[in-house]
Amino acid sequence: MSCATWIPSLRWRRQLEEVGFYVFYGCVSLKGAIQGESLRIIGTRVFVSCPLVNFDLSSVLKSVKPLVFEGLEFQDAEGNVLYQTAKALRGHSYQGGGVLVERS
Repeated sequence: MSCATWIPSLRWRRQLEEVGFYVFYGCVSLKGAIQGESLRIIGTRVFVSCPLVNFDLSSVLKSVKPLVFEGLEFQDAEGNVLYQTAKALRGHSYQGGGVLVERS
């Protein structure tokens, strides 16, 4: 069974440190992801073709592999485009396909 139609959101377990290549590739129902504070590495093309509208990125994120968020553009509160690197994205929440929303 493909995840394409039955996973609307996910929440990582605390101890998960890495998500491998293509894990959620093509999950057209996946709209939200909350990543646990232990997540350090996100593999290549993990979220390609996923219509993410809200997600959190771990504050200890060290590596975002190529094309993880292909098709999404990340912006800060002023509308400046952010590079898709761990340094630029970690520790923040995003909504609406990549607009930064600071954690409260």
